Amino acid sequence: MSAEEPAEDRAQATRPAVVLIGAGDLAEETERALEAANARIIRLCEPDEDDVREALEGGHIDSVAVVERTDAIVLRFALMGRAVSDDVPLLLTIFDDTMAEQVGEGMPNTRVTSLADIVAPSLAGPCIDERYSSVDIQDGKPMGIVERDGDLSEEPIRYPRPRRVEALARALLTPYDTSAGLLLFGAIGLAAVFTIETVTAVSSRSTRASSMPSTARRRRSSPSIPIRRSPMARVGTSSSPRRRWSWPCCSWPRSPPAS
Repeated sequence: MSAEEPAEDRAQATRPAVVLIGAGDLAEETERALEAANARIIRLCEPDEDDVREALEGGHIDSVAVVERTDAIVLRFALMGRAVSDDVPLLLTIFDDTMAEQVGEGMPNTRVTSLADIVAPSLAGPCIDERYSSVDIQDGKPMGIVERDGDLSEEPIRYPRPRRVEALARALLTPYDTSAGLLLFGAIGLAAVFTIETVTAVSSRSTRASSMPSTARRRRSSPSIPIRRSPMARVGTSSSPRRRWSWPCCSWPRSPPAS
């Protein structure tokens, strides 16, 4: 036993020691992730300054992680840790961007992140593929994290081929709500009416244009009746001439005969 205890102590000494401050489901998830990474965890749910001092001065601490949902509580625990040690690295979860920027500039050796940055990869993983528990970016390439039998492995994420026409058609044919659907199908109905009216007008005009040459040909091909004019004849001393029009079959006076 005496030989095994120093070996176990050496193994404990080689594991990174992390002080995890915070309560809630996100802190518990962080604890499980640290355990999977073979880290030695010192968990403090709602500590005071003495508890933080005891945890930091009790041995070599590699990092302090403060995981809470309220920015004020995170800032309070961070000030406790900095009051005990100025060199220990801090990891803080602060949602407000202005506060996160000010804390990062005012506290050296401090890394600030937000709960949204932590939760977003876990939410994006199942959206891409049901097998992915989370996603990560390595060398500018997205990697899917797959959990099998308690072990985590990474797989490259394949980009789907973009189908912009199909995406546009789906967006148009499946409106977001009822009002958008009424506007869409109303616009489609108006466009259909205008199209039908235009096609009908063009076809009727082309039909009339095509029938005009045939009518002209019929007129040119129909036989014309020759008209022969007879010379004027003067009767008596009347000053008004009497004209006669001669047709092939008959003739009649154009003006009444002079009395």
